[in-house]
Amino acid sequence: MFKINIGYILIAVGLIDFAVKIYCFFKDLTLAVSGFGVFAIASGIYVLKVGERSFTLLRYGFGFMVPNFVVMLVLFLLKQPSSLIYAQIRLEPFAFFGLFAIQVLLILFSVWLARWLGRFESKEKKVAVCGLAEVSMSL
Repeated sequence: MFKINIGYILIAVGLIDFAVKIYCFFKDLTLAVSGFGVFAIASGIYVLKVGERSFTLLRYGFGFMVPNFVVMLVLFLLKQPSSLIYAQIRLEPFAFFGLFAIQVLLILFSVWLARWLGRFESKEKKVAVCGLAEVSMSL
């Protein structure tokens, strides 16, 4: 029962992510989230096909993505001057805070999913640290 629900939830979140990307493309907005929709849809289909055996792999995958999302959120704020950020907030507050809120929601969703799929054990913490090291090396 839960595998069907979590599979459909992942597919729905992936489709919402694609819809946000299309909206940002047509509004000429930058979106710091990349590839999450594809991963979520593929994960949802994998859960529906394989079942509970896929939970360990998905827990590692989403545990690896959490530090990447956190670093992207920080870089989203640090990559441009503060005066430009203030100007963006004054001109289009919905666009700025909307993209910020989407990024925070993806972080919370990934943490919730990693915890729901199983306890966040020491192995997953090592995976999260590896994800953070990967992001820091790519800077």
